[in-house]
Amino acid sequence: MEKKKPKQNSTKRPSKKSRQAMFLSMYLDYRGHIGRICKEIGIDRATYYLWKKEPKFAQDLDSLIEFINDSVEDKILQEIDAGEKELIKLWAKTKMKHRGFVEKQEIEHKGDMSIQINLIEKESKNKKDEN
Repeated sequence: MEKKKPKQNSTKRPSKKSRQAMFLSMYLDYRGHIGRICKEIGIDRATYYLWKKEPKFAQDLDSLIEFINDSVEDKILQEIDAGEKELIKLWAKTKMKHRGFVEKQEIEHKGDMSIQINLIEKESKNKKDEN
């Protein structure tokens, strides 16, 4: 009597290159939410960080990040055009520092500001051995 071979699971895990492509294609849809993307394609977050060390993947990812940043910046500019004061202030503080639009915090202190520093000399190893 011939033994039947157990059926093998015909679903193969996608290749690394394929999983990386899936990750990048989902990056825009998930707005860069790394945890959700990793879970969706079945990889550990650590795998993502290893991929980021690969020049091609890192370059493709940086391009997507820049695309998202450009989109967000477009939205911010639309809101600024509509007169959104808080975004105007934010823009000035982040993009116009060279023109003096910086947020400074001044701290006033009254009272004693003396500081005491005690230096402790360590015994050398030889001195300890002599005792």
